[in-house]
Amino acid sequence: MSKLLRAGTLIALLALLSKGIGFLREAVIFPIFGAGAARDAYAIAYNGLPALALILLGGLNGPFHLATMACVTRMRAAKDESSIPGVLLSLMALTAVGMGLLALAVGLGAPAVIGVIAPSADPEVVRLAVSLLRIMSPLLLIGGLLGVFCGISNVQDRFALPSLSPILSSLAIIGAVLFWRTPESLAWGTLLGGTLQLLAQAIPVLRGWPELGGSGAMKFAKLSHPAIAETLRMLVPAMASSSIGTLNVMIATAFASGLAVGVISRFNAANLLIQLPLGIMLTALLVPMFPLMTKAAAEGDGEGLKTWINRGFQTIVIAALPMTGLLIVLGESIIRLAFERGAFSVVDTRETALILGILAVSIAAYAVRDLFTRVFYAKNQSRTPLLVTAVSVATTFFFCWLLVGRFGAAGLAAATAAVTFTNLLLLGAFLRHDLGDLGLASGMGTFGKAFIATAAVSVLCWTARPFLPGEGQVGAIVELVVLGGLGLLVYGGLLSAMRVPLVSALLGARRAKQKVAEARPS
Repeated sequence: MSKLLRAGTLIALLALLSKGIGFLREAVIFPIFGAGAARDAYAIAYNGLPALALILLGGLNGPFHLATMACVTRMRAAKDESSIPGVLLSLMALTAVGMGLLALAVGLGAPAVIGVIAPSADPEVVRLAVSLLRIMSPLLLIGGLLGVFCGISNVQDRFALPSLSPILSSLAIIGAVLFWRTPESLAWGTLLGGTLQLLAQAIPVLRGWPELGGSGAMKFAKLSHPAIAETLRMLVPAMASSSIGTLNVMIATAFASGLAVGVISRFNAANLLIQLPLGIMLTALLVPMFPLMTKAAAEGDGEGLKTWINRGFQTIVIAALPMTGLLIVLGESIIRLAFERGAFSVVDTRETALILGILAVSIAAYAVRDLFTRVFYAKNQSRTPLLVTAVSVATTFFFCWLLVGRFGAAGLAAATAAVTFTNLLLLGAFLRHDLGDLGLASGMGTFGKAFIATAAVSVLCWTARPFLPGEGQVGAIVELVVLGGLGLLVYGGLLSAMRVPLVSALLGARRAKQKVAEARPS
């Protein structure tokens, strides 16, 4: 557990740095373009297929990353080290051909793609979105290869670059926007950033595995190789699952395109503030835990797998619940500090805070859903997450139809949260049927205690808000520092007082280390 904690802490710090620069990117973009046509067009063009390739398919915890890691892990377990380079070369070649053809098709068919994604959007938004999508279409090829290299980096015990390489993308966008200040600069910066990410991942990997770089005996494995067939059996459904997830985004965007200009931008701003802490938590937890779950599943160690599920669940609820409470109570101050300047107005802040508060309710569900999904991947059963994601297309359409027209932006956020909870319930039901028991008895106790502590902290912060200056940037900083810091201290104290097992274990390990250090002769 201590080794996992150290690895998770390192990855969390790296992810914090990476996502912090990503947050800075948005803090630069929103004041320049505001929540208007240019930002809506970029969101429509990027959040569909380019984001699918660069983040969902090619990013950390994406299908290419997980499939590559699982492939190498299983080949090593089978003592087939010599075949690994050839298998990876063949996988890279298949990825390049398949994703390259898809990138070409998207570039040529950009008007049709945007017409499907945003059928009711303002004409100026549509025109801009088509132009931006054509520029960013090569990201589909880049994203697939990036995912393979991320997976190889992790099996080579390199965790830093996969976590840090997105910084290059963010810096490229910031530079392009500040230099040109045109909508097209968003797309060109994104493409340049993706290219830099790929290079940053590929160069160390090729040096670490000479056969991949051509300096050794470069020999492709046959496509009939069992490892390739097994990887494709995992990869294809996982890609389809992620793609269906993007289809959900497209459905939501299609409904949102009929609302006022700026709603899509505000939704993306709120979602960014959700994904920033959530992404750090999931990266820190799931990246080091996934090989351990895969190993337990491969060895048929059902109890060991349940132990990792329980630890992951407890870690998630302890971290996610206070995150939810603070985002609901302090959301407006966070948005004001992050974005409210230049073209991003007070009205934008207020409406974005409403969306943020609704989305925050689903943070824990989102994280546990991802944990359950990784369990199925560890068991090489990617069809179940695919089935659940396929069902979510219908639920996304239903909830958007039910809520967006009636409640506008708030309905869009509520529909997104409802789909997340539905997916979690379905995955949990399938996993329980598969394992018989998830081993979450102590985990549910932790959930109850963390929920009580979060409720207490939220009420405390809400009650104390009127006594602090809340206007302007300075007021936002005061609220976040005082109430955020106080809330986290009280939350930690309550968990310790209620003797939450995971917290007690960590505190016990820390005290033991202190005693050992004090016992050493000076």
